[in-house]
Amino acid sequence: MVMFTEDMKTTRVRNYSNGGEFEVENWAIYLEDQWAVTENLTLTLGLRNDSFTNYNADGDEFVSIDNQIAPRLGASWDINGDGDSKLFITAGRYYLPVAANTNIRLAGAETYIQTWYEYEGLNADGTPIGLSNQLGEPAISNGGDGTAKPSNTLADKDLEPMYNDEIIVGYQAAINDDWSWSIKGTYRTLGNQIDDGSYIFTDEDGEKLGENWFLFNPGNGATFNFDLDGDGVTEEYSFTAEELGYPEAKRRYAAVDLSIEKSWDSVWSLKALYTWSHNYGNTEGFVKSDNGQDDAGLTQDWDYPYLMDGANGNLPADRRHNIKVYGAFAVTEDFLVGANLNVTSGRPWTALGAGYTPNPDLYDYGDTYYVGDKRYPRGSMGTTPWTARLDLNFTYNLHFNDQKVRFALDIFNVFDAATATRYDEVAEIAAGDDSATFGLPQSYQSPRRVQISASYDF
Repeated sequence: MVMFTEDMKTTRVRNYSNGGEFEVENWAIYLEDQWAVTENLTLTLGLRNDSFTNYNADGDEFVSIDNQIAPRLGASWDINGDGDSKLFITAGRYYLPVAANTNIRLAGAETYIQTWYEYEGLNADGTPIGLSNQLGEPAISNGGDGTAKPSNTLADKDLEPMYNDEIIVGYQAAINDDWSWSIKGTYRTLGNQIDDGSYIFTDEDGEKLGENWFLFNPGNGATFNFDLDGDGVTEEYSFTAEELGYPEAKRRYAAVDLSIEKSWDSVWSLKALYTWSHNYGNTEGFVKSDNGQDDAGLTQDWDYPYLMDGANGNLPADRRHNIKVYGAFAVTEDFLVGANLNVTSGRPWTALGAGYTPNPDLYDYGDTYYVGDKRYPRGSMGTTPWTARLDLNFTYNLHFNDQKVRFALDIFNVFDAATATRYDEVAEIAAGDDSATFGLPQSYQSPRRVQISASYDF
């Protein structure tokens, strides 16, 4: 066990490696039929059946979910029977497989060793210098001792599939022969999540006996095998949701789209779209944008229950307002000018800490929503600034008999806007040590770029 004191500056060195060959089998069949109920009402009925199987580094199956039946429904009503207005609705369930990357981290021959040291100070970029006294023995994390774990220990035996439910309702109408408008509402909800989590076995005194990592449905109980006494034989263990201690996975997305459009009349066209949306919950899914983990299935979400304390809030993809305008104008028959304008509100950002843990004898890592002893729920630091970008396109056509040469000039981000799009959200690099780069921009809008192209039709 590593012992810390209040005035001690500590950091950890992580030795991580993994490898092996991994296989995923996905199978699906989809049936669809369209039914003209009346002259004005058309129904689209669909049914999809998905199955998937994942194998560990030894080629053994460790998770298999078959016959995931996903119904789909669509309806379109030509209100007046003249094609000038339409009311439509779609509803469906969409199943998602376990990310292939999860095989690597959960079912691979992983080595993951962490060693703690005292250090003397910090570089300008916040990295520690002057590593000196090693604190305790190196710790094997996530069972990463370099061997593939037995396949029957890697997943809840009653694992349920991961899916989203979605419903869209919209209305489109012609204003006249050239102009039309539309409104559309979208609601999407996470029905079930699959992720990797852990259970720590302790004795009556709270001392750690063992730890197992497995795929499960957060918010549900789980049953899996584990070799607790180290005799080479696994035994079955069952735990309720309360015993596992994880909250239910939640994600909701609601949006309203308003658009107006002028169709191309050989002279000009225009389309303007405004979207209001709200994306909230306690999980993005396969990634975790708060700390930049974009490797599907390998984030720290759900690794330990305390890492999800404060995870509920506006998710990083929650950009509340989005305005898009597209237009094109024919200067001459062969010279066309186009423009795209995109104005978007900022994304939420968070303060992540490294010092909080409910029990340092049991848990040894994780970016939490606590900085010191203060809790900062996800998205509580506000949002990044609005961004605006204008792109222009110039196209000129040269004709040679029945052949045509097209020259194009594209200018992306014409005004070279450089607004920050992401901040450093890591507030602590270790217990009691603030990060010097917290809150500083980490990325900006892509700079102005010019692209020249030519094509030949024959």
